[in-house]
Amino acid sequence: MLKNSLNILILLLASTAVLSCSDVDSDIFERPDEELVISISGTASDLSTGEPIEEIKITVHAAEYGDKDNVNLVSKTTYTDNTGRFSISAEGFSYTTTCLVTAEDPNGIYADASQEIKISWSATSMQGNTFYVNECDFYLEKNQE
Repeated sequence: MLKNSLNILILLLASTAVLSCSDVDSDIFERPDEELVISISGTASDLSTGEPIEEIKITVHAAEYGDKDNVNLVSKTTYTDNTGRFSISAEGFSYTTTCLVTAEDPNGIYADASQEIKISWSATSMQGNTFYVNECDFYLEKNQE
């Protein structure tokens, strides 16, 4: 009896982990009453020294595909502060969303970098109507002189 209960508990925990970490078919869920927000924060640092880099241009390009005729595209830009930190958000989503976050040095000292983030809206990743992506960090390499 204890072994069966343990097996059921393990199966439930594994199912929860798979649902929260995998790409979820958005058609399974009802469309939310309010628009959802993606909030991304992180740092930009020099790859070799680890020092923060100020004034790096951070852009998030978010795309949500409701169906073939309904595509929601959002682009937002910010710059890192004097500690290399940034925070940026994009709103107006309700299904699975793909984001491309880019880091560009307007001064041309550092090479550009990017990260792709695929977001499946789930209660485990949400706080209110906001999905938080923390530690979206960039370690930028200096361009060859």
